[in-house]
Amino acid sequence: MKNLMMFAALIAAGCAAQTTTQQTPGDTDAGVDPVDSADPQPGEPCEPGAFLGCSGNIAKRCAADGVTVIEEPCDSGCNAGTERCNECAPNAATCEGDAVQTCGADGLVASTESCALGCSSDGSAHCAHIVPQFLPTVCDAPATVPSLVFPAGQQNTLDTDVNASCTGGIVPQLSGLTVCVVRAGTISVDGPLRIIGSRAVAVVADDGLDVDNIIDVAARGSLSGPGGGQRTTGVPPGKAGGGGAGAKQVGGNGGSGGEFDNGSNSGGAVHDPLISPTFDGGAKAGSAPANAVNYRPRGGGGGGALMLVSCTGRVRMAGTIEAGGGGGQAGGDGITTAGISLLGGAGGGAGGYAVLQGATVTVSGLLFAGGGGGGGGCSGNSCKGANGEDSIRARARGGAGVASTGVGGAGGFGATAPNGGAAGGSPGGGGGSVGRFQIFTPAGVTPVIAGTAQPAFEPNQTVTTR
Repeated sequence: MKNLMMFAALIAAGCAAQTTTQQTPGDTDAGVDPVDSADPQPGEPCEPGAFLGCSGNIAKRCAADGVTVIEEPCDSGCNAGTERCNECAPNAATCEGDAVQTCGADGLVASTESCALGCSSDGSAHCAHIVPQFLPTVCDAPATVPSLVFPAGQQNTLDTDVNASCTGGIVPQLSGLTVCVVRAGTISVDGPLRIIGSRAVAVVADDGLDVDNIIDVAARGSLSGPGGGQRTTGVPPGKAGGGGAGAKQVGGNGGSGGEFDNGSNSGGAVHDPLISPTFDGGAKAGSAPANAVNYRPRGGGGGGALMLVSCTGRVRMAGTIEAGGGGGQAGGDGITTAGISLLGGAGGGAGGYAVLQGATVTVSGLLFAGGGGGGGGCSGNSCKGANGEDSIRARARGGAGVASTGVGGAGGFGATAPNGGAAGGSPGGGGGSVGRFQIFTPAGVTPVIAGTAQPAFEPNQTVTTR
């Protein structure tokens, strides 16, 4: 009986030695819910390489010796479901050098985007973008339209007065002026694009903006290009011809009015867009006061205002920009009844303003922003001279005079200043000034200009990034 009792005690003691004891989790990081790990007792065997659980931001695994517990700190948290440390913080975006790294819900890297201007951690991590001149917030949010193509093989037209055309919104400026923003992730101009309407236009891409055809924002006669004609310069025609509109140059003077009026009307003054609070195009030339019955010559319209922007990438201008001023209308007999009342021709409009802004800017195409020609005069009864030419890709000629009277002045072109109108009983109007072309890039980035601009580009300007 005594031996039987001793055997039963030995069996009970052996069973007690094989019981697994649940351990208390180790210290955890503040704010992290611990996951109990199944650590073996010191010296107790475990399966080599087995995941033993998470303890806060520490992953525990059994070593190759089948006894030792390895503790691995997890910088981005321990993931018990996948039995590992997270590669990154789930559902977060972070800056990794000059790239944005996006983490998936599983704690693994979902994507990495290289950033031409570096990664910005201002707010949520994102590729840094330029802060465009005149439109400082236009790049703050990405485009909702992935891509926009103006197709080859057809004439494309965009009207800035149609709200639906402004896919990036309509941005107000001072004095009631507005800018129609055409916005997409990438933008390609593969076919000719004519832009009309009263609003200035900004074509803004998140990344690549490629122009391989014509963008036309030029004036047509007294009708200004988009965003042009917001200012009127040059004295309107009367007995003397009208002065041409000023921009980069002083507009040409109108011709004097012969023996009855030896004075001439002045052309418009120089205008520097960089000291202006608004983005607009070329000025229009002054027009004679309207008359419901009798003819009154109108001044040439101003070339349009065009902005090409890539927020984080390239602007590649391999096509053509046409932003010339319009020709002034002819002078001549201003009344329809018997008798003659001579008026001078109107001045030509100024060329427009085109701005290219991007992380990089490359120009290999042609850009034109000449001034319009002044209108010619005519001294005969019920007679008018010839209108001045619109500026397209060559110097705009002034309108011809009829009946031995004044011809209009040619518009400015390239570095050549506009001409004044010729004197006469019905004198010619003065030519309009050339417009301006400008490039903005981040500090340290030099644009590549291999094309031809008439007039030449202004000195390069810098923009900040964020």
